[in-house]
Amino acid sequence: MAEINFCMNKKDTKSFFEYIISIGGFVIIDDKYKSKSYITTNKMEDIIPLMDKMFLVFIGHTSFFKEELPMLNIKTKGFYVIQQKYGGPIIQFLGLAEFINKENKTLGYSNISYYVSGYSKDGNCLIPASKELKDFYKKLVKYIKINSKMCFQHYKRKIWLGNNAYKSVVSGALLQNVTQETLDIIRST
Repeated sequence: MAEINFCMNKKDTKSFFEYIISIGGFVIIDDKYKSKSYITTNKMEDIIPLMDKMFLVFIGHTSFFKEELPMLNIKTKGFYVIQQKYGGPIIQFLGLAEFINKENKTLGYSNISYYVSGYSKDGNCLIPASKELKDFYKKLVKYIKINSKMCFQHYKRKIWLGNNAYKSVVSGALLQNVTQETLDIIRST
């Protein structure tokens, strides 16, 4: 699985999704649905409310999104969810922009990733990640790196800190699951 980890505040996250939309991308919102259809959008007014909590969305583009994502019926709960790794192929964004923790503004971690292969909607065929998906993913990674600072490593993974998130941390915001020592290092750079 290809993956990049980063921390963004709401302003960074909003700019990231504006960029996705500006290059022709769209977002599929992962949620609990009452029917067997999901929301696909390229409008910021649909995405901004998601930033108040941990959220998962799928990022697509017509150059590589070839097959609808199947919905899984959770019969005991009475709703449908998107069945991951089937259909698409698609890029995943898992994020938590910021939250208040014991009266402190805290930035959570986010990542974008894609599976090197997935399954067809019906599960009968393995679908490798296409060149178009990889190229689009590389554009997103490049955007993150240009608009971020590589601040520290967490369990051998580089963590990128969005430019606005960096300013927030320097001004006193915390990072989720980061020691005071690491915060002091970031604030001194």
